[in-house]
Amino acid sequence: MTTMLLEWVFTSIFLILTVLALRALFGRWVSARLRYGLWAVVLVRLLVPVQLFSSPLAGTWVFSTQKTERNVTITSDAHTEHGPDNVLSLDGQDGLSIPPKAPAFPDAPEPPTVPDAPKAPAAPDLTALPSWLGWVWLGGSASLALVQAASNLRFARRLRRRRVPMETDCPLPVYAAAGLPSPCLFGLLRPAVYVTPEAAADPAMLRHVTAHEYTHFRHGDHLWSFLRCAALAAHWWNPLVWLAVVLSRRDGELACDEGVLERLGNGERLAYGNTLLALVTARPGPGDLLCFATTMAGEKKSLKERVSRIACAPRRILWAALAVVLVTALACLCAFGQTAEPDEPEDNPAPVPTEHQSKEELPLAEGEQKADLNRNGIPETLRVSGSDEEMRLEVWEDGKLIFSEEAYHAHAGYNALFLCTLDGEDYLLRYHPYMQQGWCDYSYQLFTLSEDGEEQAVREDSLAFNIHIGSPLYDGSFDPEEIAAFVDEANALLASSVQLINTDAELLATFQDAGRLVDDLWWLDIWKPVFTRDPSRSLLENLRDLQAAMEVGGDGGYASVLLGKSKFILYENEPPISMDKALKQFDPNDTSIKYWRFAVVDMDGDGTDEVLAYACGVSGDMGGYLLLDQQDGEVHGTVFNAQNNWSNRWFQELKTDGTFRCADSLGGAFWQGVSRLTPTAAGGWSLYSMAVYETTQSKMDLESFMSIEQRTTEKEFETAVAAQDAKPDAVWYEFNEDNILSMFLRG
Repeated sequence: MTTMLLEWVFTSIFLILTVLALRALFGRWVSARLRYGLWAVVLVRLLVPVQLFSSPLAGTWVFSTQKTERNVTITSDAHTEHGPDNVLSLDGQDGLSIPPKAPAFPDAPEPPTVPDAPKAPAAPDLTALPSWLGWVWLGGSASLALVQAASNLRFARRLRRRRVPMETDCPLPVYAAAGLPSPCLFGLLRPAVYVTPEAAADPAMLRHVTAHEYTHFRHGDHLWSFLRCAALAAHWWNPLVWLAVVLSRRDGELACDEGVLERLGNGERLAYGNTLLALVTARPGPGDLLCFATTMAGEKKSLKERVSRIACAPRRILWAALAVVLVTALACLCAFGQTAEPDEPEDNPAPVPTEHQSKEELPLAEGEQKADLNRNGIPETLRVSGSDEEMRLEVWEDGKLIFSEEAYHAHAGYNALFLCTLDGEDYLLRYHPYMQQGWCDYSYQLFTLSEDGEEQAVREDSLAFNIHIGSPLYDGSFDPEEIAAFVDEANALLASSVQLINTDAELLATFQDAGRLVDDLWWLDIWKPVFTRDPSRSLLENLRDLQAAMEVGGDGGYASVLLGKSKFILYENEPPISMDKALKQFDPNDTSIKYWRFAVVDMDGDGTDEVLAYACGVSGDMGGYLLLDQQDGEVHGTVFNAQNNWSNRWFQELKTDGTFRCADSLGGAFWQGVSRLTPTAAGGWSLYSMAVYETTQSKMDLESFMSIEQRTTEKEFETAVAAQDAKPDAVWYEFNEDNILSMFLRG
C-alpha cells in the first residue's frame, strides 16, 4: 500500500511539473483549449491512485524499494532433529541447502581472514514511512471534504433564497441573484446560470454573460470544478496541487473566452472585453477554490492575459501544438504505466507447483530467504522439509526452533502456508479453501510470531457456504458478493506472498493453471453444460451467473426429485407427484416395489442428460423404468412398464449414447430394433428405430408407435446389432443418497 501511495504522489508531481513546463514554453503558441486540456491528465492522475497499464516507461522508476533478503533452507527429515547448525546454507544462491558430509580428505587450513570492505551507505527506504502519516493524510482529506460540502451547501441555499428567474434565449435556466461577486454557473445535476443585477439590467452584457457561462457548461466545467475539489481534498497537503487548481481554473477561463468569441464572432471582441472588464472586479480568494461554481472573478495578472487574448487573437504554431501533445503522451506513459514483469529465462524457468512434485521441486521463496516474523530485529531462518506423507515448515532463531507446522497430502490434512510481505513487514499467511461434496469452508489467517513463537493474529476471516443451489440441501448460504469479496481479499494477500508449504491438490493445480498464486475457484469449471465460466467476466459476475444457472436448472432438479425432496410432473394438467407415489404406476398391488438403480444418459441425443431409474419388486418381475427429463426448468417424468407397453426390459442394454436394443413382448418373435427415444410435440416420448427387423409372422403396424429409419433383412440386422453391442454400456448406479449426491452435486 505504501508503495502504491508513493507512486501516486510522485507521478502526480511529475505530471504537474510537466504541464507547468509546457505552459511556460508553449502556452503563448497553442490554443487555450489545448492548454486547458493538459490539466485533464493531471486531474486523472490525482484521482486515480493505481497504475493503469504496463509500459516500458513506467512510473515505478520514481523511486526504488528495498527488499529484505531472506533465506529458506530445505533439509530432509533425516537431519531435522539436529537443528540448523547441521545445515550448510548456500546463502544468496539459488538451489537447496546441503547437509554437511564427512570429508573424504583432511580439511585444508583456513585462509587468512580478510577484513570486509566498508559498505556504502544504504539509500533511504521511502516505503518505511510511519503509519501515522497515512492517518494524518486521511484525516486531512476528510476534513477538507467536509468543509467543501458545507461551503457549497451554504452557497446553494443562499442562491435559492435570492434568485429570480429570467427569460433569455440561453438553453440553461438563468437567474438574477443579488449579492453575487460575479456571474457564475452552479449545479452538478441541474446546472443554472446566475447573474448579478448589473448584468441582468444590460441586455448586451446579459447576452455576453449567458454565452460565457453556457460555454462553460459545454466544456463540462461544472463537473470539472467538482472533480478539482475532489483532487484538492485528496492531496490537501501538496502545494503543487493547490497551484495546479489555481492555474487550471485560469486556463479554463481562457478556453471559455476562446469558445465564446468563436460563437459571437470577431465583431464582438471589443464589446465582450468591455463586459469582462465591467464584471470581473472581485479578486478570487482561497474560498473560491473550494466552490463547485465557475465564476468570472480573476486576479490582475490573469485578467491582463484574458484581455490581451480577447483584443488580439494569439498566433498559433502547429509544431508547438505537436510538441505539447507528444510530450504529454510520453509523460502519461511514464506516470500511468507500471513496469512489465520480465519473462523468466528459458534456462531457469520459474517453478510451477503440481500435486506430484517432490520436496526438492516445490516453489519456495527463491531469493527471499529470511524473515523477521517476531519483530525483534533478528531475521529467523525458514526451513521446509517434506516426505510422501507430509510437509513441514520450521522457523529457527539462534539455533532454537520457535515455530513449526505440518501439511499432509491426505485431504483431511490439507494445509498451505505462505510468506507474505506487506509494506516491508513479514507475515505468515495460512489459507484453507476447503470444499467437500459441495460444502465449502474457506478461511485465512495472517499472523506474526511472538518471541516464544506463538501466533499473533493480524487479520483473519472465514466464510462457510454450499453450492447445492437448486437442491434440497441448499441452505441459502451462497452469496456471490460475499464470496467474491472474501476471495479478492485472499488473493490480494497471495499476490504479496511466496509459497512455503502447500499440500492442497486443487489449490496447487489452480496455481499451476494460472501461473501465479491466485485462487480463481476451481469448482466454477465443473458445471458444464449447465454453466460455463466466462473468462472475460469478473469473478463476481461468474458467481452470479452460476447462481442464476443453478436456480433455473442446476442439476436439472434431478437430485431433489430423486431424493424425494421435491415432486415432478408425470401427467400434464395433474398435480405433481413424488418418486414414492410414482412407484404405484408400476404395480399398485406390490408393496415391495422400489427403485434399485439409476443411470444418467442423453436419451435423445440433444446434448443434455436425462435420468432413467429402474424399479421392480423383490421378485424382479413386472418392473419398469421411470424416465426424468427437464422441460422449461421443470422436471417431467414418463413411466415405461409392462402394464401399458412392452418396454419394461428395453433399457437393460442401454448404451452411453442413449441407444438400446428393443423387441416385442415375446422377446423378438415378431420384431426387433436398434432404437433410441425422441421427444414428441405433446411433451412425451416416442420410439425412434435406426434399424428394424420384422418377421413374416408379424401382423403389427409398427409405424403406429415408432418412427423407422430403415427396415432391414435378418443379415443386415445382425450387422446392426453387432455394431450396437460394440458400444460402451451405460453406467448404472445403485439408487442411494451418496450416489445421487456424488453424481449431481459433483462433490
